Amino acid sequence: GGGGGGDADVVIDPCCGGGTILHAAWARGHRAVGGELIALNASNARGNIASFRPHMPALHASLLAIDDDADAPAANEGRGGKRTLDATTGLLSPPPVVLDNDATAPTDWAATVKATTGREDARVAAIVSNLPFGRQVAVGGGPGGGKRGGATDDEYAPLLRALRDHAPRHVFLSGVPIAAAMREVGYEGVVEIALCRRGRTFMTVAAGAGGVVPTPSTAFSAREAARAKAEDGYVHAATPDWVAEAEEEEECAAASGGTPRPPLRVAIDASYEQDSQRAIRSVAKQLSECLGVTRKTNKAMDVTVDLTFASWDGTVGAHAVEHFNAERWVGVRRDARKVEDIFSSASASSASAGTDLVYLSPDAEDVLEDVDADTVYVIGGIVDLAARGTATSLPRARAAGMRTARLPIREHLPRCTSQILNIDTALKVLCEKYAGKEWTDALEAALPARQQGERPARFNRPLNANKEGEEAIASASLE
Repeated sequence: GGGGGGDADVVIDPCCGGGTILHAAWARGHRAVGGELIALNASNARGNIASFRPHMPALHASLLAIDDDADAPAANEGRGGKRTLDATTGLLSPPPVVLDNDATAPTDWAATVKATTGREDARVAAIVSNLPFGRQVAVGGGPGGGKRGGATDDEYAPLLRALRDHAPRHVFLSGVPIAAAMREVGYEGVVEIALCRRGRTFMTVAAGAGGVVPTPSTAFSAREAARAKAEDGYVHAATPDWVAEAEEEEECAAASGGTPRPPLRVAIDASYEQDSQRAIRSVAKQLSECLGVTRKTNKAMDVTVDLTFASWDGTVGAHAVEHFNAERWVGVRRDARKVEDIFSSASASSASAGTDLVYLSPDAEDVLEDVDADTVYVIGGIVDLAARGTATSLPRARAAGMRTARLPIREHLPRCTSQILNIDTALKVLCEKYAGKEWTDALEAALPARQQGERPARFNRPLNANKEGEEAIASASLE
């Protein structure tokens, strides 16, 4: 299929793999051409692009609407005129083309984009590529070095040299810092940032001679990330100014809003001994998801959540600090004490002294009837992968002398496949109910559809789904 006129600029991804960057360029209305050395990857990329073909006209139409809302000169600057949708395909640009090509071999990309687009005015605007990291696939297409392997800047040098003169701008993702190697082979206007605190991914931009060199604002440097990778460590950076300023703005907004609604008080009990490293990571990740729940609740429902992570000095807290940057989490209180000690009348502040505690457990006999501001709701921080079906939170709560209750899932969602919820899902249920919804509505809003008893998608597929899917992809590829 074709695309609308007006855009002669083409994005090149010479190491396109499965086609992620090609899809990203196409989704923004840009023409794109990819190259891939490994035939299977090239075939997968074509199939992936074809699978997005049915949804692209609507996306391109929305992009055109944005262009129309913007100033015409700014929206179409550098595009050779106003962009239009193709009358036949409804696209701003045709699907990306994937070529079987070795990026290190001499390639006339200028001629290639003219041939593949059918436009004599087509030109390479930028080369954007996720270069081989050297773990699964080495530079040059050979086998990678595995999880602990990785390409070096010396191995990247021939590839960088081969791509240098084919575009005015370059953006590369790599597994090691390559800014020095790029400068050494002649790239200009080079700037580099680390995308991972463990030093596993770096992005390097070459703006070219006379280009505008970006000045990114980052919390840690590429050098710090590279050192963390060498030491198999992690970059622990201070809170950047923009985070502190945002927190201050939130506090000021809260102070000027009059008498606020009392917060919903929730504590996550992280005192459990998890049965595996996988379980530790799962709990830590769910705790990080809880922060997103509280932010969305505050924004969408005008409900503030007073959140506490109890027994923070255990393995879950340590894992969250190391792998989820928990030192910079905001909007949560991290306390090394047990949850019953935090909220006991003897040790709690005057605001929490004598507070009613309700420990939520799917095995409790009593049903939680309502969610109010006078109660602290305790959620067990456990993912017991090795002993599913064994009551865990109930004996923990009884040993601490806390009242227990279960969410009324079976009463309001009788088709629900499980009474056991993720930590962040249980928190979301409490937030939805505290915001004023009825239990059925709160549960339906919080629980994933698959857990509410929805028929699994695999049972809705026709028996010849694979054959039909292959035919659809083949047909889309020919459009």
